[in-house]
Amino acid sequence: MSLFDRFKRIPDPVEGTAQVVSATGAPDGHGSAACGMHLVLTIPGVPAFAVQGTYLVKMAKWPAPGMVLPIVASRADPRRFKIRWDQVPTGRQSGAAQAARLAETLNAQGGTWQQPPSNVSLDGAVYVNGRPASPAEAEQIAGMLGVTLPGTGTPASPGGAGQDRLARLERLAALYQSGALSAAEYERLKAEILNG
Repeated sequence: MSLFDRFKRIPDPVEGTAQVVSATGAPDGHGSAACGMHLVLTIPGVPAFAVQGTYLVKMAKWPAPGMVLPIVASRADPRRFKIRWDQVPTGRQSGAAQAARLAETLNAQGGTWQQPPSNVSLDGAVYVNGRPASPAEAEQIAGMLGVTLPGTGTPASPGGAGQDRLARLERLAALYQSGALSAAEYERLKAEILNG
């Protein structure tokens, strides 16, 4: 496909999807730009297949790995397709929808944010989304970081001690930025990785 795929007429069209496997980073600015992508196309009656191409994309609809884009393809030659950019939500619309789904999920779990108790030491405590983590959640977080759970004296994950510190710190930072860890938990676990 080329930058001008939107001008092609698709004979005997059929709807399908294109999952974004990789995409070039969006340049700064507004308007449109060329985006190189690796896609996996799924079309009814045809085995899924991979394609690579460069497409003209509006900045507000810039694709990211994992996104599923609507397409229309030719039944006779499924490699002839167009991405239906008019049906792709903007980043702002996607973010608002994700936030609404997350809030709905938390509310369905009976999850209301709880302030950690101020009169209790949180040293060693793990909070997830403002509530105390279950033992399984705490173990999962510790395993992802390759750190020792308080009171166990053993690494939570096999090979944790041998893992690269930088990779462990990056995973820790990602958990902190996602809101899965409080600032106190982040600092404690960071010190444990650096000192361990």
